[in-house]
Amino acid sequence: MEILISDEPQLAVVKGVVADRIQKLTLGPPIMGERCCRASYGMVCTEVYDRARHMGLPTWTDPLDRRLYVPNQIDWFVKKGEPVSTDHPIKHPFTRKIDPNGPRETWKSRLVTSDVDLKFLPRTFSLSQSSSQLHCTLESDLTHIPLSTFKKKNRHWYNKGNAYYRASYSMHVVIGSADLRFELWMDGTRHSEGVPIRVQWDPVVKENTQEAMNRDGVRLNALD
Repeated sequence: MEILISDEPQLAVVKGVVADRIQKLTLGPPIMGERCCRASYGMVCTEVYDRARHMGLPTWTDPLDRRLYVPNQIDWFVKKGEPVSTDHPIKHPFTRKIDPNGPRETWKSRLVTSDVDLKFLPRTFSLSQSSSQLHCTLESDLTHIPLSTFKKKNRHWYNKGNAYYRASYSMHVVIGSADLRFELWMDGTRHSEGVPIRVQWDPVVKENTQEAMNRDGVRLNALD
């Protein structure tokens, strides 16, 4: 093995980012098609109550649809050490309810990060525990879109509860050379330019399958 030293080590990272961008713009596939992150990143969300998953967790009943929900759950979209593709964004769907009688407001989403191993990733976010930390808050602004664009619920006379609108949109997480960029999309239209979050990437190491089997062993009862 030969170790090559850059003539300008202080510019090596910058040149690598530029070369990767030029490769993607001119030839299509980037130099590094996959990357591994040194930390996990996730969105704090609210989930519909599932007894098998949420037994013992705090719940609340939404007055608009009268369903039981569990707050402060984490959807990990980038996991530490697992490869992610730079060719396609990670799409994180959201659903929000809009009270037609209330004020139109922007929606805030909490982005959290964790340095722990995958098996210790928490499913619930809490400021009192150290396994995950609040990284930043992302704001989604769809107040300029008419209410008639969204799906109206409880609109029939036989429906229980007050009428409301349901907004379905997605946050696209674009994997960059040195960052994650968040874009707000709805109905195939991008409604934000993208908020960059700086992250540290590692190259994906392709491991020989036979070597991995010899090291880790084969789980014979995997299909039991």
